Amino acid sequence: MAKVAFDPFDYAGKIQIEVEKIDSDKLENFENPIEIKKKIYGEKTGTSLPNNPNEITMIDTRDINWESIELKLTAEVKNSSRLEYAIIRFDCHWTQWNKSILVSKKTENNKATFSTNFNLLKRNVSSQVMVKVFFFDATENLLDMSQEFFIQSDGRDGPDITKGLFNIQAEDFTKIKDDRKWFSRVKKLDAINQSFALDIPDDEKITIFYNKAFGGFETLDSDGLSSLEKSINNFQKLFIGLAPFLIESIRSSYHLQKLEERYEENINTTDGEDKKVRDNNYEIKDLYKSDLLKFIKRELKNEDEFKRNKIEMLSQVLYKDDEDLNICLLNYLQDSHIERFDELSSRAVLAYQSQYYVPNPSKSIGNYLGKIRETLRKQNQQDKQDDQESKPQ
Repeated sequence: MAKVAFDPFDYAGKIQIEVEKIDSDKLENFENPIEIKKKIYGEKTGTSLPNNPNEITMIDTRDINWESIELKLTAEVKNSSRLEYAIIRFDCHWTQWNKSILVSKKTENNKATFSTNFNLLKRNVSSQVMVKVFFFDATENLLDMSQEFFIQSDGRDGPDITKGLFNIQAEDFTKIKDDRKWFSRVKKLDAINQSFALDIPDDEKITIFYNKAFGGFETLDSDGLSSLEKSINNFQKLFIGLAPFLIESIRSSYHLQKLEERYEENINTTDGEDKKVRDNNYEIKDLYKSDLLKFIKRELKNEDEFKRNKIEMLSQVLYKDDEDLNICLLNYLQDSHIERFDELSSRAVLAYQSQYYVPNPSKSIGNYLGKIRETLRKQNQQDKQDDQESKPQ
């Protein structure tokens, strides 16, 4: 049988993150910059910034007021002829926001360094933000990565799976005795031996129930697994999350459409005219865009926190090509009309893979499927050979 390495990475990359500016002002310009640095980097750092990467693994911005912070990001790893570039990845599980920054290599004293500045907006994040560096060669093969670095953005508890877009819960469908609504559908459709089911309550978080009795679904925990096994787990999680992500994208768009209809009713009560927010091509007219957006944001503020955060997060995931929340929200609203359903659903399928799902499937799954097939082929050949040898001569 072919042997699989436990983990091919050394995690030898190092990362340092420095706060250079708060709301566009340099730290040195504040009234007491030493105290601010102590709050950010911790009392043990004294009055100066750590000089070497990995001296600290977290910065804390909970005790300072900020809307944006400019970060200086510096990563380093031992140089090699194959090493070409790095991707510095930000992930906030609470808000489902993420950002990937490609940085070119510079070499000095047999070390490869990757340095850039990034402006982190507070509206995009909450609780902890994880930062990690991935090092690649010219053909996009992952060579190594850094340890994780954290930014504590506010006082909320650290993220866990229930604070994301879905709840995920393990169940053994063959052993359930009660008659919960979601499970009654499982029984009616003779799906007790299938991989997962959904509970989709009104105005609440979708729960994904994955079936532990389904072969290979005993757990989705990847701790202690080989890289190939981790890729299988990632494929399972990618698989069970696509349908609920699509459902949330569509039902949130339906809610936006209802708010737009309410706005249209409001503008038609003033002078009796039959005003239409959209033109004949179902585009929102320029005349109404600004006022409609203000109305939508005002109405969303009156919603429960989860629904508001969900719609804002989805707008930024689906329309990642524009980082302005207002423009993202307006684009989401634009595609929420029933006549633009094809555009929205197609975009959601792609955004789920390229923007929402962590780690990125092209790296965490695609890079390993070929190796899994190769391993299976070798095992099949070995099984055939064993069968031949076991046959009586």
